[in-house]
Amino acid sequence: MSVYLTPIRWQRRSPITDQGGIGSCTGHAMAGVIGTDGLNRTGRSDVGEELALELYALATRLDIWPGEYPEQDTGSSGTAVVEAAKQLGHIRSYWYTRSLQGALRALQFGPCVVGFPWLTGCEDPRADALVPYTGHSKGGHEVELVGWEPAEQRFVFANSRGPDYGDNGFFRMTYRDLGHALRLGGDVILPIFPETP
Repeated sequence: MSVYLTPIRWQRRSPITDQGGIGSCTGHAMAGVIGTDGLNRTGRSDVGEELALELYALATRLDIWPGEYPEQDTGSSGTAVVEAAKQLGHIRSYWYTRSLQGALRALQFGPCVVGFPWLTGCEDPRADALVPYTGHSKGGHEVELVGWEPAEQRFVFANSRGPDYGDNGFFRMTYRDLGHALRLGGDVILPIFPETP
C-alpha cells in the first residue's frame, strides 16, 4: 500500500484537445493516453484531433450501440475505444477495473482512460481546478487520468474541453468523489503499450 503514498504525474507531450460539439470524448481520452508518458514509455507529441476522431469512429463501429460516426454521432465507450486502439496497433492489450484501489494500481504503470457520469458541477471547476462532483447527470464522459496527489487525496485528469477548462485543460477530483463516480457506473482502463514490460 505504501506505493500509493507516492505522488504521480505522468507528463503529457501532446496538446490538450477540444472535442467541441462532437461526442468523441472516448477518442480524445485514448489519444491523450497515447500522447502521455507511461512506465518506460515516452508519449507522442504529434497526437491531436485527427487521431482522436479516427479512434472514436472505429469505437462507434465496435461498440454495442447502433450508429457510426461520422454519419451518426452516437458517443461510445471506454472499452470500445481501447479495442479500437488495439486494432489500430497503438496498444497490445488493456487492464480494466471499477475500483479506486484498482485505479491507483493502474496509475503506477501509466495514464488511463476513465469514464463516469458527468455531473453539472463538473462544468465549472474551482480555482484550484477541483471539480465539485455535484448536480445532475449530463450523460457519460471519458477523460484521461494522469496523476495522483496523495497529500490532498486527489486524482488529476486531462479533459478534452480545450486549454481554457480548469488548469490549462486539466482538473482534479477527490478520492471520495471518484469513488462515488465509479459506484455510479464508471470504469478505469489502463492501455498497455507494445513497449511496456
